[in-house]
Amino acid sequence: MTVGDDLGREKELKSLLKLEFLVMVVFALGAVSSLIVGVFVAQPLAGLGGFFLLGLLAALVFMWRQNNQQQLDELPLLRQRRREQAEVTMKGLAREHQGTLVVDELGFPSFSTVIGGQATEFRATEFNIVVSSTMPMGSLRLFICPQAQVNKQFSNVVDVQIGNRGFDNQFAIQTNDTGRARSFLNGRIPSAIQDLAAEVAPEPFGVTFNNGEVHLAVPFIQSSKEKPIQACLALLEVIQQEVGIWSGKAVLDILPAKTTEDEASCLVCGDLVVKQKVQCLRCRTAHHRECWDYIGHCSVFGCGSKEFRNHM
Repeated sequence: MTVGDDLGREKELKSLLKLEFLVMVVFALGAVSSLIVGVFVAQPLAGLGGFFLLGLLAALVFMWRQNNQQQLDELPLLRQRRREQAEVTMKGLAREHQGTLVVDELGFPSFSTVIGGQATEFRATEFNIVVSSTMPMGSLRLFICPQAQVNKQFSNVVDVQIGNRGFDNQFAIQTNDTGRARSFLNGRIPSAIQDLAAEVAPEPFGVTFNNGEVHLAVPFIQSSKEKPIQACLALLEVIQQEVGIWSGKAVLDILPAKTTEDEASCLVCGDLVVKQKVQCLRCRTAHHRECWDYIGHCSVFGCGSKEFRNHM
């Protein structure tokens, strides 16, 4: 079951349980009514037959509802297993990259390290492992995810074509500067993104460039396997190299200061989130309330949650 299927299945099961309860009540009331009517109109056999038929249907719906309830009850256990799996993966990554693993108040592990001379953070969310690294990219904002993911979660994304037919057909691109985005993606980055997509398919994932940072969101359902994480780190290495070439400078020459959580940038507009701040309940990414209302959900690809909390 993919992340998208997991979320969709939970919503579907909740709707089915409500419908099944109503149908079960209707059949049960119908069975009792049939018996009563049969007795009072002196047709007990017909009334008894209707009672058993509708009663049987009510019983079948009840059994079906119990099965769906069991599936719904199992979803939190599945998510807990995924979280435990992610923690094991994160511990291995922390050892490999000499980082100190910390767990936040919601139970999600993270650690910071340096990769390729860049400050890099690994953070587990409910569904993803997000790798974030500082990048000297100026004001360029760029969002890349599979086309199928846009169709399901991000229907408002305006797709930009970069001139690479295979990549354009496979991925959706949103940017604030089409010319610079095409120039930036005129190298090895598209191939590295395709390699990552091949490793995590059919799970959703996303690549986000925003305000001097790159965020790679990899679903940790797959992340317990070595190849997706290695493909993610390979993509990060390629991005670091391409940024250095694209900017015409060594990557370390203009390393920007990483913003703190209180100085986070909104992934929708790119400005610092200072006032009217809301935080995604799933991945804890900060947004302006106005920007959240505009797109209707979390802007992090691979998340797409529609639930948030006000953050003072």
